[in-house]
Amino acid sequence: RNHFHALGRMMFALTVFWAYNAFFQVMLIRIANKPEEVTFYLQRDHGVWHALVYVLIFGRFALPFLFLMPKQPKFDPHRMASIGWWMLAMHLVDVYWLVVPSQVPGGQPVSWLDLAALAAVVGAAVAVAARRQRGVAVVPVGDPFLDEGAAYRSTL
Repeated sequence: RNHFHALGRMMFALTVFWAYNAFFQVMLIRIANKPEEVTFYLQRDHGVWHALVYVLIFGRFALPFLFLMPKQPKFDPHRMASIGWWMLAMHLVDVYWLVVPSQVPGGQPVSWLDLAALAAVVGAAVAVAARRQRGVAVVPVGDPFLDEGAAYRSTL
């Protein structure tokens, strides 16, 4: 439970850091007003791409921020796993929003090929990781600090 609390604090910090970076990137590009930089946001200011801005604001920042702010949910492994999967999904939406509009300016936002490519990459990564993990202990056996790390207690 204490390890999940520590991970929850780290997830909270990274959520705030992502919002900080995203906000200041928009602010600096708007202040600089360079045409080659402004076009990045102009491509994303119409239709579905504009709606994804609000999905990212609420899904990538507001919901995880509100969920991870209190202390109690961070001690629950199931809740932390759920929010971790949610943040991973929102990260994929964020990367998609950053890359695809410049490739498909007025086209359809999601193609079956995008999902197939994601499934292929994730499937290959999971297969390689599972193959490399076979016969290897998940816990670092023989580590001199293993007992100290397992006894960790969150003080906050």
